[in-house]
Amino acid sequence: MQENKVEHFRVLAVDDEEFILALYREVLSKKTGSDLSEMSDLETQLFGKVKLRQSGYSFDLVTCHQGDEAVVVVKQAIEEDRPFALAFLDVRMPPGPDGVQTAEIIRSLDPMIEILLVTGFSDIEPLEIAQRITPAHKFLYMQKPFHPHEIYQFACTLCSKWKNESTIKNYNERLLSHIEKQTEELNKTNEGLREEIRIREESEKALRESERKFRDLFEKSSDHLYLHDLEGRLISSNLAFKSEYGYEEKDLYHANIRDLVPDRYREKFDDYIKRIIEKGQDQGIMKLKAGDGKEFVVEYSNSLIRDSNGRPVAVRGSGRDVTERLSIERQKQRLEMQIMRMQRMEAIGTLAGGIAHNFNNLLMGILGNASLASLEIGSNTRIQDNLENIKELVESGSRLTRQLLNYSRGGAYEIEPVELGLFLKKTSETFGSTRRDILVHHKHPDNLYSIDADRGQIEQVLVNLFVNAADAMPEGGEIFLETQNVSHLQILDKPFKLKPGDYVQVTVRDTGTGMDEGTIEHIFEPFFTTKGLARGTGLGLASVYGIIKAHGGYIGVDSKKGKGTAFIIYLPASKKNIIKEAPEVHEIIYGHETILLVDDEDMILEMSGQILSYLGYSVIKAKGGRQAIEIFSLKRDQIDLVILDLVMPEIGGGAVFDKLAEIKKDIKVVLSSGYSIDGQVEEILGRGCRGFIQKPFDIKELSVKLREVLK
Repeated sequence: MQENKVEHFRVLAVDDEEFILALYREVLSKKTGSDLSEMSDLETQLFGKVKLRQSGYSFDLVTCHQGDEAVVVVKQAIEEDRPFALAFLDVRMPPGPDGVQTAEIIRSLDPMIEILLVTGFSDIEPLEIAQRITPAHKFLYMQKPFHPHEIYQFACTLCSKWKNESTIKNYNERLLSHIEKQTEELNKTNEGLREEIRIREESEKALRESERKFRDLFEKSSDHLYLHDLEGRLISSNLAFKSEYGYEEKDLYHANIRDLVPDRYREKFDDYIKRIIEKGQDQGIMKLKAGDGKEFVVEYSNSLIRDSNGRPVAVRGSGRDVTERLSIERQKQRLEMQIMRMQRMEAIGTLAGGIAHNFNNLLMGILGNASLASLEIGSNTRIQDNLENIKELVESGSRLTRQLLNYSRGGAYEIEPVELGLFLKKTSETFGSTRRDILVHHKHPDNLYSIDADRGQIEQVLVNLFVNAADAMPEGGEIFLETQNVSHLQILDKPFKLKPGDYVQVTVRDTGTGMDEGTIEHIFEPFFTTKGLARGTGLGLASVYGIIKAHGGYIGVDSKKGKGTAFIIYLPASKKNIIKEAPEVHEIIYGHETILLVDDEDMILEMSGQILSYLGYSVIKAKGGRQAIEIFSLKRDQIDLVILDLVMPEIGGGAVFDKLAEIKKDIKVVLSSGYSIDGQVEEILGRGCRGFIQKPFDIKELSVKLREVLK
């Protein structure tokens, strides 16, 4: 007798109860030809002694206790190309996903697998389960308790069904392949048809096939999707394409994309057609116009469609409107350039500040010696004139270094509330008297905030901006001064991030020649000038930048060649009351106290010591911070005041002040530096330091400052 052919199938059983899984193994793991009539004691107790009939099936059984584990096993089986034919799934398998959820995942991984849900109780209605686990013909539901015959029968039947469906599927695929080959042969017989008919028919056929599969995706895509022939005539386009450009279906049917391209770009479209035919694909940017004439910048990516013989027949592609994105990118590039410009200016400013500090120390020595010589020379008029010339030259050099320091460190000398509207009017009136061919307009609100500022520096800012505007209007013109209260929330699209709070916005706009981008890029850099070396130092706008920055503000410029320039300044608002200016003292004031003079420069110690002696003070000199601390520790009761250099090696002025204040809490200290007041100086003043004087200083300025502190 001929032996029956044994068929092998892979079966998955998933149940959280081990005795159920044991039953599956007992029923399905018996090899063909073994004694299937023998059952376990558990089966006998459950179902009685039942004899299972032998068959021509062999099952490779894999068991899992949880749905997560089963999903991993199914994935691995698919990857190894050893798929399961059937999965027995228990519905309730705490604590993991239930059998319905597991079945949904397994079905998504393997559409061919047969699924049999097995349970004694389910929280889910059978109708809902049937709706969730599709298709219906590949899903069965079995209630517990079940008989071993049922398991075995279902396994044989469903595995046979799985095999038949797999055979049919493979047959259909071979049939489809055969049909495609026959179609290819039929296409070859049509080569005698005219080229235009062949292209149209293949394009329409490709479109129909594409529509059946992708119509929904095609229409709902936010990108512009389209199909056109090799001459640019539209074959199809999606809803996004039509709505973006404002055309109806009837307007675009076989319309030529060339007609949507502005006239000045038609040649570029012709070049695009040539490229895509030669290379098979093309990406780039093209301008198209909408039905209302509005132009869009479109980023596209297109590829060539070929027929079965490899001949090009049409073009499919996608595009999107990038007009706004390109505008944002251009704005971003401009902001990045401005930020880089600001960083470069910071670096230049640091270098300029160091030079100015050292130069101020030299000027201090020159001015001090000239002042002492002037006091001791007597009535020799010619020598006195020469000494006064030296003082004036030192003052001129000091102004130059002050501009450098204003740029690099933004020194602020005496900060007080300033009513900016009246200050602008006063300063502009002074300027207007020198240039009557320039008309100055004002626009200031009545409730304008005051600002905390140094009047002299803000005046320097305004004068420099006025002079800059006047140079741009050699034949006369107009300057518009406008102020307004703003919040940091209103100041947007700037290369700087403002601190939260209220600000006063100052706009200085002229009707001059304007500037190009190259000039704007360097305008705030020290020593940059468009006037030539004979007319400008290149420090005016650089010092403006430094002063505004020192006041916690921000400055920007907006200009175009031939359309004037506008400088926009933001200064932090102040809530303090306006203080009236104190009268200036013009006399030298003498003293008699003992002063500890601290500096790391021998020349400064020598010259300043002579000046203090002339003013009547007893002078104790200390070269550097460490010596100053040692001397003060020994003579604290004799020393009435300390003149302390800020920038010294080893230990700086700030640290020295803290040490001296520990020794004597009510110590009187005047800081002295070639730098102007900055954040560091203000911090030391806030810790109890009594005053500050900037080098170079003359004998009168020093005498007044000392009496202010000592009284």
